[in-house]
Amino acid sequence: MVVTVKHPRFWGPTRRVLELDPRLSIRLCVQFRSVRACPGLQFGSLTITHLNFRGCFKLRALPSALPATLATLDCSWCRNLTVLPDLPASLTTLDCSDCSKLATLPDVLPAFLATLNCSSCSLLTALPKQLPASLATLKCSYCIQLTALPKQLPASLTSLDCSDCHQLAPPSIALPASLTSLDCRGCNKFKAILNKVPASLTALKCSGLAEVARPNALPASLATLNCDGCRLRKALPDQLPTSLTSLSCRGCENLEALPSPLPASLTSLDCSECDNLKALPSALPASLTSLDCHGCELLTALPDQLPASLTSLDCSECNELVALPSALPASLTSLYCSECRGLAALPSLLPASLTSLDCSECSELAALPSPLPAALTSLDCSTCPRLAALPSVLPPGLASLTCSMRILPTVLPDSLTELRLDDGGITSLPAFTAPGLLQLAMQDSTSELVTMQGPLPSTLVKLDVQYAPALPRFPALPDSLGTLRVSYGSALKALPRLPPQLRALELEALPVLRTLPELPHGLTSLRVKKCENLRSLPELPASLAEMEVSSAKHLQALPAPLPSALEVLECRGCTQLQALPPLPPSIVHLNCGACPNLPPQPPLPSGSGFEGSVSLSWL
Repeated sequence: MVVTVKHPRFWGPTRRVLELDPRLSIRLCVQFRSVRACPGLQFGSLTITHLNFRGCFKLRALPSALPATLATLDCSWCRNLTVLPDLPASLTTLDCSDCSKLATLPDVLPAFLATLNCSSCSLLTALPKQLPASLATLKCSYCIQLTALPKQLPASLTSLDCSDCHQLAPPSIALPASLTSLDCRGCNKFKAILNKVPASLTALKCSGLAEVARPNALPASLATLNCDGCRLRKALPDQLPTSLTSLSCRGCENLEALPSPLPASLTSLDCSECDNLKALPSALPASLTSLDCHGCELLTALPDQLPASLTSLDCSECNELVALPSALPASLTSLYCSECRGLAALPSLLPASLTSLDCSECSELAALPSPLPAALTSLDCSTCPRLAALPSVLPPGLASLTCSMRILPTVLPDSLTELRLDDGGITSLPAFTAPGLLQLAMQDSTSELVTMQGPLPSTLVKLDVQYAPALPRFPALPDSLGTLRVSYGSALKALPRLPPQLRALELEALPVLRTLPELPHGLTSLRVKKCENLRSLPELPASLAEMEVSSAKHLQALPAPLPSALEVLECRGCTQLQALPPLPPSIVHLNCGACPNLPPQPPLPSGSGFEGSVSLSWL
């Protein structure tokens, strides 16, 4: 049986004993998040192997007697958990990651424990002196106060992740010979450790080590090497292991050249954001499938002949790049060349296999190849000021299109589900012909738009209109709409009727908006920001779980009662707000900063299980 404890409304603060039905053989979800402890949780004769308390952030203690059959315990993200109980001998997996108040682990861990994850336990200063001999995986990343690993690591250990433990000293003795994966990224004190890594290592991540000594010889079995952010001029050995399949040296700002030749087995190469890298090896490995060299500002050209097996190429933000190879690999499926400001043209014939093309913000690009590959499903050619038109016929399977309003074709493919528009230049938006359109976004594109010709597609589920200062009104919204976001509309005085399926509404910087229409019964998220003239809010639906009203300088009151499901309430900068309605017990986050007219104390609900469990910012 798997028992998952994760939600607030089933388990009440007065109920202390939970009887589990032995007939439940697969999963029991107990709603638990609003209480502080569960000392009376009883398991009876059930054979329970998995307990999942993940995200019970009000929980301060686990059951004092865990099942003797328990194999997996997940109490991650229990931010108020301060101590672990005695752990059963049967336990093989323990995850207590992101328990920010957990300062110690039990001195003796179960003998058969194979996996321990205590990552992001920011108060943890030490691990048990002796770890179980059976331990195979140890994760203690982001334990910022951890200063040392145990002197003797288990001989069975195969994976060690101690990344971003900035105070951690390197092991005083050799790492276990069984180790196959080591992640010590950001461990600033690990200087010469890379010269003594086990020969069995297949994956090494050592990025961010500013003073690390360059390894003289890497293990012959190494398949993955990540040395992102190394500042040494020569960040890589002259000879890389022949078994290497993945190499990442992203952000090695002083790196001027890659080793040549690269291993023949290499399938993935990431040398992005290497500011001083001027050229790639003329012959890249034939096995290479992914090449990422974006942000290499001095890179002037790519090799004339790219590997035939290449499926993904990212050369975006290479400002000195003026052309791509005339013949791209026939296997290429993704091409990203955005923000290549010197790129004037794409190859006249793109690979038939290409499914994704991003050539946005290429200021010199004047035309796209025609025809575009029939397999293309995603095209982004936004913010290309010299691009005068799209090809007359778009690919029949195109699902996502991002382009300027001024070049929007009158006929869109029936397959289109997502449309993003930028670069205004027109005053009236025509009706859309795509019958299956689900998402429509107009971002930084509507400065001159004064009308939207309706109707909007009846299939639309998400509408995002940003920066439409001249738009006075919206057309009717389709009943299918689930998310509506409107921002920076200085002429918008009112919203139309809100659709019954709407679940999320976000409004920002609508200075003449004074009130909202009736809110749908199923709405779960309401955010109203920088609507300075907002005078009132309508009745809040019972389903509302999060509400933000900020910088509404004329708002004097919130609707009462507040929904019983409300967990997050923010009303920052509402300078005329006089009082809050009584808060429901479900509230977990309250922020009323910069509201000087509120009472000096927040109206927190009383009752066992609430005090100390709310994230609070008041006045």
